[in-house]
Amino acid sequence: MNVIHTIIAGCAAFTLGAPAPLLAAPPAPAPTMKTHVPSRLLTTAELGLSPRAAAAVDALAAMKRVESSHVGYAGSPSPVYAAFEAVVAAATPRELASLVRHVAPNVRAYVAQRQIRGDAPLSADDATLVTLATDPAVIETMDGCRGGTDTVGGLITNELRYNAKDKARAKAILERIPPTPTP
Repeated sequence: MNVIHTIIAGCAAFTLGAPAPLLAAPPAPAPTMKTHVPSRLLTTAELGLSPRAAAAVDALAAMKRVESSHVGYAGSPSPVYAAFEAVVAAATPRELASLVRHVAPNVRAYVAQRQIRGDAPLSADDATLVTLATDPAVIETMDGCRGGTDTVGGLITNELRYNAKDKARAKAILERIPPTPTP
């Protein structure tokens, strides 16, 4: 999958990627990537969360983004990240673990990132993490002062590559991810 990221830094926006030739032929359709078929994604109600956890999860899901703890020029605290921290505070370990199957992409991404980094018990099995690493859901991101879009799979793959607490397990999971076809 060839993803072009738009980066917003300060007041200037630019796109990473090679510019297209002036008289280029239309691009060939990209081959479809075979991903692991995820188990059915579940709503907050279907996950059977406590009322406190459910309210926190729904508030986070409504924000539809993944942000670092501090964003923008002055490194202001992110309200989206604060909403995720409210989920962590409200949910039991079992409830938190179940959120990797939540219908909202930002909820899945935040919970899986937390588990991979070792900040929460890594209860997602390897097959679930492989599925999340191939999740094609597109999500808006803000990391510090850099904003853009990525897929849940891209976020999870980067967590496994660069931030995993259990490096050996992360390497084994990464080896199970199907290669991305190139056009």
